[in-house]
Amino acid sequence: MSKPAGALINKRVCIIGLGLMGGSLARALHAHCQSLTGVDTDPAVVEFALDHGLVEKASTIPERVVPDADVVILACPVLKIIDWIHRLPEFIQYPCVVLDMGSTKAQIISAMDEMPENFQAIGGHPICGKETLSIENSEPGLFSGAPFVLVRSQQTTQNAESLAAEMVSLIGGRAVWMTAAEHDRALAATSHLPFLVASALAMGMRGDDLHAAGPGLRSTTRLAGTPVSMMLDVLLTNRSNILAEMQQFRKNFAAFESALDVGDDVSLGKLLEYANNNHASLVS
Repeated sequence: MSKPAGALINKRVCIIGLGLMGGSLARALHAHCQSLTGVDTDPAVVEFALDHGLVEKASTIPERVVPDADVVILACPVLKIIDWIHRLPEFIQYPCVVLDMGSTKAQIISAMDEMPENFQAIGGHPICGKETLSIENSEPGLFSGAPFVLVRSQQTTQNAESLAAEMVSLIGGRAVWMTAAEHDRALAATSHLPFLVASALAMGMRGDDLHAAGPGLRSTTRLAGTPVSMMLDVLLTNRSNILAEMQQFRKNFAAFESALDVGDDVSLGKLLEYANNNHASLVS
């Protein structure tokens, strides 16, 4: 079967970070680029990627893989992405497109803005995933139908935009263009606050009560199962937006508490009805 035409088919792509996101991207991109390589700090992950044919070449040693790439995709935790943005000029001096997949954008884009001129850098964030982040859980359909936010930096060229949009389309995603500020403000409300709410709820659960727990508790606390190694970077690099959302949540929760405290069934009913209607509009 012939490979599809397009700019990516002529590119040597290197994915740095072969966890759930990087591994899933490798599976989805395999037939759509000239060559596909990977870098990961864990030798077992590198071995898995090679044994299962996710990439043609992989190593824990960047010097063995990164310098050959025309396109570098950073699929690490946020602070490691920023570190890699600073390190890439050590390995690459020729024109190269750089795309990241981090969950926050402002600090990443700021770092991209300072890259040397040979780098065409663009921010990205696929709005999908699982709580189980390992390469063993990677799947090529992970991005199918999901929004994939793209964010321009000062280093973004028309070529980088076109290549990023092509990649999103090839893996089944839906490109959504935003600024870094828009992205981080939105994700604080739709992802980062829900994670903290789920975590706070999980903290309050007592073992002797769990025999009476149903699927509602499992679904409500699901996000608390997201690995700490991923979420620490997210929280620390989007602090101001998350704190603003937490303050609004505190006000909303206080309204429920006040109505319940005085037994005001009318106010409590109105609050619940408003929340119910808002939920319906969100999921419709």
